[in-house]
Amino acid sequence: MEYGTVVGGIREVDDSKVVQPLKPVLRIATERDNEQEAANKGKEKEAFRICQEKIRKHGLDMKLIDAEYTFDNNKVLFYFTADGRIDFRELVKDLASVFKTRIELRQIGVRDETKILGGIGICGRRLCCHTHLSEFVPVSIKMAKEQNLSLNPTKISGVCGRLMCCLKHEEETYEDLNRRLPNIGDYVTTDDGLKGEVSSVNVLRQQVKVIVNVDDEKEIREYPLDQLRFKKRHGRNKKNDVSEKELKELEKTGESRMRNPNCSGELKPGEKLDELQRNGYVIIQDKERFCFGMDAVLLSGFARVKDGGTVLDMGTGTGIIPILLEAKTGASHLTGLEIQADSADMARRSVALNGLERENRYCTGRYQRSSGLVSGCFF
Repeated sequence: MEYGTVVGGIREVDDSKVVQPLKPVLRIATERDNEQEAANKGKEKEAFRICQEKIRKHGLDMKLIDAEYTFDNNKVLFYFTADGRIDFRELVKDLASVFKTRIELRQIGVRDETKILGGIGICGRRLCCHTHLSEFVPVSIKMAKEQNLSLNPTKISGVCGRLMCCLKHEEETYEDLNRRLPNIGDYVTTDDGLKGEVSSVNVLRQQVKVIVNVDDEKEIREYPLDQLRFKKRHGRNKKNDVSEKELKELEKTGESRMRNPNCSGELKPGEKLDELQRNGYVIIQDKERFCFGMDAVLLSGFARVKDGGTVLDMGTGTGIIPILLEAKTGASHLTGLEIQADSADMARRSVALNGLERENRYCTGRYQRSSGLVSGCFF
């Protein structure tokens, strides 16, 4: 028998979403039931204290999270976390001799720990898992890319250290809105008769910034979606998608630690992580060594790369130009050549952090040593 609180009204649920077996509701809680539940809560605090003492006594490497009495006091449950398997047989015997009832110890994960303890999210509200989520929904890094969020792990991870559950809340809405918009790099025609290239999109406002030629000069103008004509596509641009291999790399350490075997995603002393405001991409820089300037951004905006073309950037620094070109062009492969080993290392780690190893490559050396490195259309 269990005591619970109603958190949602009556609604129809598809049979495929019903978690079996369903438990019957015996009755609405009476005043006596409420008093019993309050008494159980008081005993749980004492049980928690006693269990902590016993854990220290037995020298077990485990963290006690919560203690819970069943409503009828037939069993006491203790929830804990630990790095590995714990032999708690002697602990169970010790606790059973104290409480004179059935004892159950359950090892839980970090998400369950956060759900039990609760907290405040970066939005300023109480955690979803603690307030209304009945179960954890699958969340992937692809959802963050679909919503054009930063891929910085610290910004899209929750209190538990895993990807935030709320990434799922608006996923369907973003998918629908993105289908209506042109992709970055597409060419569109405006209502005022101009043709230009899409430089950025505002998904929620359904507005598009277009680079147009006016009197032989380039300008960036913003248009509502209904003032543009373009060939609609059924899916997102392939270069904005994440392959299964990349997903496994990005989610290797529990859905949130976007790390790569060759790039830990951790910054070295003096380094910082800057957002590029394109496709959620970020770049590693060191203000004491090298930081890209506006000239690199302008150069990437004026460069023309054919779809499927190959690009070589000589003196790439921290790799800013190839990363920006990957975000706005249809290049099939981009190579950066840099003589400074430290800068080339930052470029490689930035590419790995953004999951772009398939499209980008960085080499250290001199031009005369790189003949045959790439072939195709250079700029």
